[in-house]
This record gives sequence, C-alpha cells and structure tokens, in this order.
Amino acid sequence: MPPSGPLGESTAARFLVDRGCRVVARNVRADGGEIDLIIDDEGRTAAVEVKTTSDGSDPIEAVDERKMSLIARTAASADRKIDRIDIVTVAMSLTGVEIRWLRGVD
Repeated sequence: MPPSGPLGESTAARFLVDRGCRVVARNVRADGGEIDLIIDDEGRTAAVEVKTTSDGSDPIEAVDERKMSLIARTAASADRKIDRIDIVTVAMSLTGVEIRWLRGVD
C-alpha cells in the first residue's frame, strides 16, 4: 500500500464519523480481498473501499471493473451482512484534501 493509503483510510474514517456513521471494522480480510472499512450508516452496513492519491490523479480511476468485482466478492464472503458497497476517494494535494463519498456503487 502506498504511504498515503493508511492516512487516506484514517481521513475517510474521520469523514464518515463526522457524518454520523459508526466504523464497525477496519481492514477486514475475506475471500482473497480486503475491505478497508465497514461502517454502520443509519442502520445499514456498508463495505467501504477507500482510494487515496497524492499525485494529482483522480482516485476513482483506480476502481475498475476488476476491482469492483473483488470488492463485491469480498463483501459477500464477510462474516457479517453487507447492505451496500461505498467508495470514498481522498485526493491529497499541497492545497488541501478533497473527499468524495459514493454510496451504493454495487
């Protein structure tokens, strides 16, 4: 994981908590993949993929069809019921941080 990964995951977790979510678990491994965050969002459980960049690129570009398939398979085999898959992108730059939360991308 690039050095910005753990910082991005922590930033995403704070962002979600500030919006009323509860982080249930971090870095959950299942079926050959990993779920960065599992959150409770108003009674619904979401598997959250966090993508972070610090090079000026758009983090969402790293989530292709293959990655989405792996996330879905991992979420389906997790030891808890997952209601949806979300993506949080964290773009870091010298001028600040831009965070986007895409709910229900599955």
